[in-house]
Amino acid sequence: MWTPVHINRILKDMEYCNNILFLRPDCLKFWEYIKIQPEKWAEKTMGEEGGGFWVVGIIGKSAIYYNDIEEGYNFSSFATYGEIDHYHPN
Repeated sequence: MWTPVHINRILKDMEYCNNILFLRPDCLKFWEYIKIQPEKWAEKTMGEEGGGFWVVGIIGKSAIYYNDIEEGYNFSSFATYGEIDHYHPN
């Protein structure tokens, strides 16, 4: 049975990302610009069972979120803040 990822996993991933990007100041600066404090956002097709997906960054009208069903990060557009428009596997 699938269980939603805990916020501690997301925070650990973000810390790891910061450590890696520290080696590339231009990338770290971009990441610092787009990252947000992780928030659970709704997603209507696959996200309801887990209470949504953790969004970790925003670029314009696109969200970077952790798909804990597929165990990876994805992008999705959003029209309403707090709601992921499209579920993406992979």
